[in-house]
Amino acid sequence: MYTPEFKNILTTTLNGLREEGLYKEERFIASQQYSQVTLKDGRSVINMCANNYLGLANNPRHPDPAPPAGGTPFRIPGHGRHDSVPLLL
Repeated sequence: MYTPEFKNILTTTLNGLREEGLYKEERFIASQQYSQVTLKDGRSVINMCANNYLGLANNPRHPDPAPPAGGTPFRIPGHGRHDSVPLLL
């Protein structure tokens, strides 16, 4: 159960990781995935991710998975053509 005590433990742990320089902030990709990508903040970085090794991530003939019967887009993290966490340098 998510209690105030548990929230305090998580907050303290995360703050400690940030202070030690061990916390990794997520960087959001704003461009299509190629060897170099543009981040949401406008920086251009090298993309060391392997989930586009076949070059199909941006291919219009291979769209994201079809929506389920309810019609809601299938956007569960870890699924689809961009499913691995990129290593951005």
